[in-house]
Amino acid sequence: MKISRRAASCVTLVLQVVAPALLVAGIRAISIHGGPARASAAPGALQRDQPAPAGPEEVLSLSDGEIDQLRLASTLSATPISRNPFVSSAIKSGEVDIKTLLVEEPTEDERPAAIEIPEIELTSIADGREKIAVINGRVSRIGDTILDGWTLREIDAGDQFIVLHHSTGVEQEYALTR
Repeated sequence: MKISRRAASCVTLVLQVVAPALLVAGIRAISIHGGPARASAAPGALQRDQPAPAGPEEVLSLSDGEIDQLRLASTLSATPISRNPFVSSAIKSGEVDIKTLLVEEPTEDERPAAIEIPEIELTSIADGREKIAVINGRVSRIGDTILDGWTLREIDAGDQFIVLHHSTGVEQEYALTR
C-alpha cells in the first residue's frame, strides 16, 4: 500500500502539532477544575445505609456493664510502662524516704560557696562598630573572660557602665567613674 506524499505530510502534521495541542488542552481542562483530587460525586449519588448520628448521646449510649468491659479491655491491652527516669530506685525500694529529701537542708559541703565580687578598674568605654571597654588596663569585648568565671556580658556606652556575669549566674554592674 502506497501513501501519497500529501497524505504523509497530513499524518505528520497531525502527529507533531494537533495531538500535543489536544493533550495540553486536556491537561489544562483537568487542572482548571482542581484535578482528580477535587473530584466529587453528583448530588444524590451517594446512598447511606444508616442515618448519621444526631448527637453525642447517641454515640455514647453504653450500659455500665459495657463501659466496665471496655475499661478492662483497655487495661489488659495496655503496653507496660518503662522505668520512670525521674524517680530514684532508692525511693522505690524504701531505702530513702522522699519526705526527708524534701525537708532536709543541704550540708555545708553541698551549699555553693559565696561568690566574691571582683574589684576591677574600669578606665574607658568606647562605642563604635564594636563596643569595647578597658578593664584592668586591657581592652575587652562582650564575651571576653575578665577574671576566673567572670565574663563581660554587656557594655553600655550611653550610660557608661558594664555588666560582668559569673558562671553561677550572678551578675555585677560597674559604672565608669571620672
